[in-house]
Amino acid sequence: MKNISMADLEPKSVWRYFAEICSIPHPSGREAALAKRILELAAGRGLKSRIDSAGNVRIDRPAAAGCGERRKILLQAHMDMVPQAAPGLNFDFTTMPIKPIVRGGWIVTDGTTLGADDAIGLAMALDILFDKSLKTGPLAGIFTVSEETGLVGAQAIDPAFLDGDYLINLDGGDETHFCIGCAGGCRLELNFSPETVPAADDHGLEIKLSGLRGGHSGMDIDKQRGNALIYLCRFLASEPGLRIASIEGGSVENAIPREAAALTACDEAPESVQERADRFRAALAREFEAPVEFRITAAPAALPAATWRREFQEKLLGAVTAAPDGVMARSKEFNCVSTSCNLAAMHSGKGTLVIRTSQRSMIDAERAALTDKISAHFSAIGGAPKPGTVYPGWKPRTDSALLRKAVELKEKLSGERPHFNVSHGGLEAAIFCALNPKLEIISFSPNALDLHSPAERLEIASVGRTHRFLRSLVEQG
Repeated sequence: MKNISMADLEPKSVWRYFAEICSIPHPSGREAALAKRILELAAGRGLKSRIDSAGNVRIDRPAAAGCGERRKILLQAHMDMVPQAAPGLNFDFTTMPIKPIVRGGWIVTDGTTLGADDAIGLAMALDILFDKSLKTGPLAGIFTVSEETGLVGAQAIDPAFLDGDYLINLDGGDETHFCIGCAGGCRLELNFSPETVPAADDHGLEIKLSGLRGGHSGMDIDKQRGNALIYLCRFLASEPGLRIASIEGGSVENAIPREAAALTACDEAPESVQERADRFRAALAREFEAPVEFRITAAPAALPAATWRREFQEKLLGAVTAAPDGVMARSKEFNCVSTSCNLAAMHSGKGTLVIRTSQRSMIDAERAALTDKISAHFSAIGGAPKPGTVYPGWKPRTDSALLRKAVELKEKLSGERPHFNVSHGGLEAAIFCALNPKLEIISFSPNALDLHSPAERLEIASVGRTHRFLRSLVEQG
């Protein structure tokens, strides 16, 4: 059977842009090279473009002859991606390109996030903007930076970039639903200065929890994938003979932790601890959808010079295992998660311990109350709270002309009436609505699964269907 590459896929122009985006490293905060390339592509086609002080890009395409009276449509995507690699894979997202692979009906990678979120939205938008055969009204592409680290580019965008009537956000993650609203979010950092004592035990031991699926802390928070940090702390709390020197786990706030490790000191042989770890793992695996790769291991390590004082260790483990995490409330109206928390990361070193969390809610007041609750929860054991990025929710609107046109066209093309949904992931549309209240916005994209994890994959056939629909919607105006 012939090996298929992306060059063989249709629509060829979309996959060509997607491949070029993947070839340019673009994790959050490092989008400058990709932005420069997009500006070069626009200039080569004679289109006006500009970049604002935050690094966001706007490309303008004038209306085709006879189409000048149509509504101005903004095609919007973000330029950054979440950098996540499989355990043991040495991959530098700031210098190394993503290497997409065709596998069955999907685009995947070997061990890293694919970045289809939102490279495929960006590729489709570029294809529409640069296709001279399309007869459309005025169009613009709005491409933002650092969406994945708290909608940073959107929050700092030049308001003039949002001059338009309709905005199509190509970051919805699903072709069968039109997203018409989203949760707002905020981030929280808690800083500790643990007191230590000299290690007086015989052995150093690394306790490592690995093999969880992780995923998007908005889209996947209700899928019972487990939280590596909470599970690790639960095991450590059951082992008072282990004296902790450090804990490391998780990475970015919008990814559910897949693995975590603690350096400890103890006076037992690793084999004894491993036996109990195996039993704990078996009991834990009955609580959630545990992958076969899920492991808790106890391996010899260098004896640390110092460990946390027992009182702090007990308080910290108790606080982490009792902290709010996962789904807090659901919306009956939209049948989705309404409020959630992700205990995202723990890092320690040089006398410090940092815990980072992410809270989301469709109701801003509930999100703020949950953040205050978590802040108070960890402040009680000495954590100094440091609030991070806050962004609003996008209030659903079912009466827009853009939504009506999209529904009618989708039904005509597919024979099926699409559904509406509200995303628990944060979308830049919420900020754009606040800056330009007259904008009518919907969000959709091809089908992609396991975002923000090395298992991320993009459905090939869905890209073709979504692209055809987008072209028709834009031409219809």
